[in-house]
Amino acid sequence: AYASGTHHPSFIRAAAIDALSSSSGLRLLALFDRLAEDAAPEVAAAAIRALGRCGHPTAYPTLLAAMRSPDWEIRTEAAEAAGRMALERAVEPLSRLLADSEWSVRYAAGRSLKALGPPGLAQLRRMAQDDGSRCQRTASMVLAEGQIR
Repeated sequence: AYASGTHHPSFIRAAAIDALSSSSGLRLLALFDRLAEDAAPEVAAAAIRALGRCGHPTAYPTLLAAMRSPDWEIRTEAAEAAGRMALERAVEPLSRLLADSEWSVRYAAGRSLKALGPPGLAQLRRMAQDDGSRCQRTASMVLAEGQIR
């Protein structure tokens, strides 16, 4: 009731979604999918995060749409969810997010590409070879993270 009740403040709704996502499994997948399009960015971001926790591949179209959101928090959550879910088909959309104007979106996309294993790492390596663009700098930094020199 708190998660879907539009008469509740958005931070309460987001907290309810976070709580539900840690204990519901796939039972509330349809609710989270619907709330991912909520007008309140805080609620939509929490729903995207919940979809990533559920990890069901049917959430991919919703995540893909969220990656194009005008709100940077929603884009960040979508990028993180794609990496958490190991969605290899998200390599191209995540690559596009490496050019995002918001640092947190670029970083989440880069870390998710790295988490995807060989396909994501190959894409990061290709992008690290570009000229001095945002993509290149983010890809290089993410690839360098955790390396012992």
